[in-house]
Amino acid sequence: MAAAGLEKRDLQPYECNTADEQALKKTFKQIVDHFGKVDVVVTNAGITGGAPAEEYDFEEWKKMLDVNVNGTFLISREAGRYWLENKRKGVIMMVSSMSGSIVNVPQKQSAYNTVCISHPSAQRCVDVSIRLTDADICNSRKPLQLI
Repeated sequence: MAAAGLEKRDLQPYECNTADEQALKKTFKQIVDHFGKVDVVVTNAGITGGAPAEEYDFEEWKKMLDVNVNGTFLISREAGRYWLENKRKGVIMMVSSMSGSIVNVPQKQSAYNTVCISHPSAQRCVDVSIRLTDADICNSRKPLQLI
């Protein structure tokens, strides 16, 4: 990194089942304890399935909602609480698939596309003052900024 003129960064991997509220809270605390603060949260966990809608297994559907939608809500809520309690500002960047706004042919993933459509509603679940930025980034939804 030094040869490239880049500053050395403290990067740490954290594994967490984003559908498990207690595991997510524990992981968020580990991150805060390690780094001392959190300024940015990027929600990027997501799973998909490949069955036609009429054959889609309900348990797989619920698993996809837990990871793709509920996980996004849970980490966003945790970050929002942290920032409010600590009187800090922060950014939540919610990454989502473009599959919520296009049809992927011939892929049989209507259930996944439906989850992608519901993803932006999680953005409004944290009860804090938010401002949406004007620009979409690649195929992601608009980042939230606490003001």
